[in-house]
Amino acid sequence: MKALKVALASVLALAALYGFGRFFLGALGGGRAQSGEPAGVLFAAPPGFVVEQRGELQREAAARALAALLASRPREGRLGLHFTTAGAELYWLVERGDAQAAVLRELAAGQGGTRVETVWRGTDDALERRLAWAAEHGSLDAPGLPPGESRNLYH
Repeated sequence: MKALKVALASVLALAALYGFGRFFLGALGGGRAQSGEPAGVLFAAPPGFVVEQRGELQREAAARALAALLASRPREGRLGLHFTTAGAELYWLVERGDAQAAVLRELAAGQGGTRVETVWRGTDDALERRLAWAAEHGSLDAPGLPPGESRNLYH
């Protein structure tokens, strides 16, 4: 009888240890290889954009490249530039409708994995002024133009 109790206690202890181990490994990702991308956040241009791939660029050079791309394709409504700078991966995307509706969108993926979207709205003229400012100063927030609206892409 005593041997049966010891065997039963051993089986229960092993089952509890097994269950705890499965729970712990599940919380850590189950031992599966992680992709490096945050779950549920796709970092890419939305469908319908013509995106020119560039390597490492300073923000000033990227602004000049995007302005040149827009000038070379005046009929394209959705154009963009994909580049990296200072360890961050960026998409600068422009949606042009009519002369009264232009949207510049920056999708940024920082080194720490943070994904942020910033949107600037305005006219085609404001877009040109913003890119000219960025070509000189490296910032899309140009004086005299509305600031961008930022949001974390995890929420």
